[in-house]
Amino acid sequence: MRLISLELANFRQHKATRIDFPSGVTGIIGRNGSGKTTLLEAIAWALYGQAGIRGSNDTVRCRSAEGNSPVEARLVFALGAHTYVVVRRMEPSGKSSAQVVVDDTPVCAGVRETTDYVTKLLGMDYQAFFTSFFTAQKELEFLRGLSGQDRAKAISRMLGFEKLTRARDRANQSRLDLEKEIRGLEQGLGDPEEIKLRRMKALERVQEENKLLSESEKALLAASEEFERLKPEKKLSDERARRYSELVRRLELDQSRKRQLEEKLRYVRNQIAQLDAKQSELEKLLPQDELYLAAGSEYHELQKLRDYHTEREKLQAEMNTINSDIDALRVRINSIKDTESELEKIESEIVQIERQIAEIDKQISSEKEKNAELLHRAEAEIEHLKSLRSEIVEKRRTIIEAGAEGRCPTCERPLGDELPKVIEGFDSQIKKLDEKAAKLAKEIERLRVEPESISSAVLLRSSLAERLEELNRTRGSVLVRITELSRAKDELSSKEAKVRDIQRRIASIPSGFDPVRFRELQKIGEELKPTHEKVVALKTEIARLESLRAEESETLESLSSINTEIKISEEALSGLDFTEEQHKEIVQAYESASERYTSARIAVEKAKGEARAAEESLALALEEEKRFQERSALLNEKRREVQYLKSVSEALAALRADLSNRAAPELAAQASEILAEITDGRYTTLEVNENYEAWIREDGEIKEVISGGEQDVVNLALRLAVSRMIADRAGQELSLLVLDEVFGSLDEIRRENLVAMLQTLKTRFEQIILITHIESIHDAVDNCIWVDYDESTRTSSVSVGSEDIVPDLVTELA
Repeated sequence: MRLISLELANFRQHKATRIDFPSGVTGIIGRNGSGKTTLLEAIAWALYGQAGIRGSNDTVRCRSAEGNSPVEARLVFALGAHTYVVVRRMEPSGKSSAQVVVDDTPVCAGVRETTDYVTKLLGMDYQAFFTSFFTAQKELEFLRGLSGQDRAKAISRMLGFEKLTRARDRANQSRLDLEKEIRGLEQGLGDPEEIKLRRMKALERVQEENKLLSESEKALLAASEEFERLKPEKKLSDERARRYSELVRRLELDQSRKRQLEEKLRYVRNQIAQLDAKQSELEKLLPQDELYLAAGSEYHELQKLRDYHTEREKLQAEMNTINSDIDALRVRINSIKDTESELEKIESEIVQIERQIAEIDKQISSEKEKNAELLHRAEAEIEHLKSLRSEIVEKRRTIIEAGAEGRCPTCERPLGDELPKVIEGFDSQIKKLDEKAAKLAKEIERLRVEPESISSAVLLRSSLAERLEELNRTRGSVLVRITELSRAKDELSSKEAKVRDIQRRIASIPSGFDPVRFRELQKIGEELKPTHEKVVALKTEIARLESLRAEESETLESLSSINTEIKISEEALSGLDFTEEQHKEIVQAYESASERYTSARIAVEKAKGEARAAEESLALALEEEKRFQERSALLNEKRREVQYLKSVSEALAALRADLSNRAAPELAAQASEILAEITDGRYTTLEVNENYEAWIREDGEIKEVISGGEQDVVNLALRLAVSRMIADRAGQELSLLVLDEVFGSLDEIRRENLVAMLQTLKTRFEQIILITHIESIHDAVDNCIWVDYDESTRTSSVSVGSEDIVPDLVTELA
């Protein structure tokens, strides 16, 4: 695997970063916290998603990211003859997406799908990938200080042997679960002899219940035949009883109806006789009633004219009141008619004063803004001078502490005789800055005092505002009078129109009311009113005479008809062959047969229920016997599975032991080969015992004491050998090596030796990437990638090259 490039957008502190990875030894250099290791984390996230990051996805987004811009990592790498592009993206909403492109052809999309594809492609999960290709901080000394057993566990974990342990543990746990299940099955299995006995008893009961059912069905057949024989006889007797009851009931109703009609006829004839007498009385009272009706008609006509007379008098009084109001309104209108011209003068003066105030406000605002701008600029300038002075004072102190023997941080040459000149230059700059700051302080004090022009303008504006307030109060009272004038004019117009309307209504009212004749007609009405009421009552009663004569005729016809119906019913009863005693005997015989038939049916249903229950008991017994056989078979299968899991667990334990026994010799062989390359053949053999303790063998002898540099060589060889074994097991070529802060506490000489050793490995590793905060190694590597962190923007930036980035302070101060 060879890395080609990495592009990041909004990934942690890398807002916009692109790195091209060359071949050879490449140093990624930067201060602690600048974002070097974050680049490795981004590679892990691109390949394996969330499994490759610290924390959760919520912590990945750059704090300086803009708006809705997403987090994105784009990794390009070569594997075999193909080029792969893996892109992983996360939106601000938290929604993630991923894609794999092979030789410009998309082959996979989706977060989980991309992770699975990369895992299958590399033959490694996240842990195996980073254990093989990457060596994290201080991992070159990963075996130092560990006991023999702990060393073996560490190597086994890195080589993936713990997977066999986990598989063995799962097999043991599955076996224990099965054994628990077997104990449960054995407890619920039951006694086979008892199950067989229950089946035989159930079969005997089925046979007995079927015999009882047969006997019940024979008794039901006999009862059914007797019941069916009596059914037609009962039906015929019921029909005659129903007909007998109908005739008796009809005859009783007809006779009751006849008595009612006879009573009604007597009542109607009595009413007719009384009304004939009232007819004679009515004829005597009719002349006086006619006089009453004529007087009433004339009275109603005069009553209408009296109402018109009353309405005319009311309208005249209302018109007099309105005319008085009209006179008062005309007087008020004349008193306030000059108010409108007064309002025009006031509003004209208000507009003029408001214009003057606006101009003064504009003048005051402009002068205040100008004065504030000058004050702000002066204060900013004095703060800038203070900052410059602090920087120069700090630089002067640093140079003085270094002395004449001090070296320039840029060129590393001694300052020597140039030191007094540099200090003198610093003193001159400090003096100039102090003088300029003093002048600016006086200018700031002057600017903080309000100018005379602004004070005068404020006084003038206050005077104009008072006059404006007075005019607005006067304008308000004038507007009240104008409103009153308008309302008075509208009210005058309304009242004049109302007077004209009343005059039209008075002219249209009829006249001619005679109060004397009106009182005469009132007296006639009072005297003849009882006679009129008597006539009305007699007419109302006599009006019923015709309907009573018709009712008499109808009653006679109904009485004749009901006598005919009574005669027919009496003849039908005498011709019906029916006695209640005979009907009662037939019903009793039928009900007895019905009861016997119902009892027989119930007995049959009960027998059927018992037979079904017996059948169900037999089915349950057979099912119980079947379940016993099935559980016995399942129990045997579970026992075989337990034996299988036991064998698998033992085999996995033996395989892990065998792999562990073979790991130390294989590790020694791989490490010896790498050791020979690193030391250019000086050392060719590295021995590793069963506790993974390593010694250099020189000229056939174990080298008991080795130097710190030789210990570094051993550590590097062992770590690379482990990585190679992991890659070999995954089927990958170990062409990439990434070392992250591996120098630890090594001194400068041992660091240089370690970098030189890495140079010898370029024939084995196409790419070696060394991540460190130590800047001095930049001359020892083939390529440099500098990572810097900006505190103000809180973002990291990346630059490529091997130039010295340490600023030359002497040059800066000169």
